[in-house]
Amino acid sequence: MANLGGNWLGLVYGFAGLRVSDSELSLTNNLPNDWESLQFKLKYQARELLITLNHKKRFYYTPIRKASSNHFKWK
Repeated sequence: MANLGGNWLGLVYGFAGLRVSDSELSLTNNLPNDWESLQFKLKYQARELLITLNHKKRFYYTPIRKASSNHFKWK
């Protein structure tokens, strides 16, 4: 059970290229060619987000809970 967090971090920081610096969240799509998509939830600055990466539409997010400002950087 304890290793599940490590697996999640490996997927999100590795394949989704998640980086947080200052007050900015950035993602870089490193999805393997054999994978159709990767989808995960995360909380960032009082927002609950559903992040989806795929090869057709590189990535997109769906706000699950809204917040007042937008601090995202997509690569």
